[in-house]
Amino acid sequence: MYNVLWLDDEYEKFEAFEALAEYQGLKLNPFGLRQDGINELHLHPTFYDAILLDAKMPEKSANEVKSIKGVKDVINLAHELHIPIYISTGQPDLQKDSTFKDSFDNVFVKGDATDMFGGDTELFAKMLSDLEQTEKSVLLRQYADVVTALQGLGKEKEGLDILLPIWGALQYPDNHKDFVAKKQYNQLRILIEHIFRAFNAKGILPDAFIPDGRVNIANSFYALNGQKPQHICWTHEVAIIPRHIAGAMGAILFQSNTYSHSTVVSDGQVSKDYLLFGNALLMCNAIIWANEYVQSHPDVEANKIEWKMIEEKTEE
Repeated sequence: MYNVLWLDDEYEKFEAFEALAEYQGLKLNPFGLRQDGINELHLHPTFYDAILLDAKMPEKSANEVKSIKGVKDVINLAHELHIPIYISTGQPDLQKDSTFKDSFDNVFVKGDATDMFGGDTELFAKMLSDLEQTEKSVLLRQYADVVTALQGLGKEKEGLDILLPIWGALQYPDNHKDFVAKKQYNQLRILIEHIFRAFNAKGILPDAFIPDGRVNIANSFYALNGQKPQHICWTHEVAIIPRHIAGAMGAILFQSNTYSHSTVVSDGQVSKDYLLFGNALLMCNAIIWANEYVQSHPDVEANKIEWKMIEEKTEE
């Protein structure tokens, strides 16, 4: 299923259109204001496979007069993010305007096909044909087991935001010459934080390790690895993380702390930064293991019982 950012102020009227898209394998995520859609793209640029927008719609408020002024802003952002974009319009004046069609690629009309525009069937066929060949689609197929694991953890969007740029730079270096490897080390550390949050949601990690909503990564790692956490009075009798996964996570945590604050790791030079790519592949193993553990321990209350509170000794 492809995720499509759908910009249309009247999307609620097009239930059949949305259902047809989903039947074809296109999940439409609707936004009624153009600026809201742009903000969403900035927040989750790797989550969306394509953009589908109505030509005339309000920019920032439903009370605005509909216009095509902001279309080029969305198109420019799509090109910047390497996301294919399609225009589906029901405006009669635009349907008859050959200049409009010549100004934009991939323009279709809502409803039946006409001499000038393709209709819904042609739109979805073109989208599916294009998306099968995109870099992102190839990467998602190549790392399908990791994507499935992220879905199982409830962290697909967060995980792909971090991993897709790294996978892309690894597999398609010529397409990512502006990739800055040094900035990605800390992102892998954040991905470990997301795993710990998923564990907390399933009772595998007590709330004490996430005080005030912030994950204590070091103590969480110690406790899950069978070591005593500092200043947190909860313990687990056996290590939850197996040794090979703990070794991978430990390396990522250490190196993210070292290299995210170091000038030793050069900006760019993607093909030479094997340390980052190695860490990212280790992270893939950790994600798959974490999901397998979560799926095999579905009982939240039973998971919580495995933890025991201990008294912290104080020096007399």
